Amino acid sequence: MARLWLKSCPRCNGDVTEEWGKYENYVVCIQCGFEEDLKRWKARLSSTSSPSTGR
Repeated sequence: MARLWLKSCPRCNGDVTEEWGKYENYVVCIQCGFEEDLKRWKARLSSTSSPSTGR
């Protein structure tokens, strides 16, 4: 099952999906073709997410 992040591309604000390569996993934007290593992508997401307010 592939993951899909809606409106998450830093380049065009498009939809990003997970792809599997021979040696590593990476993410690709469906609209513009932006690619990034999955580990770097997850670090970017965790650094930009805001803490939960508990509501």
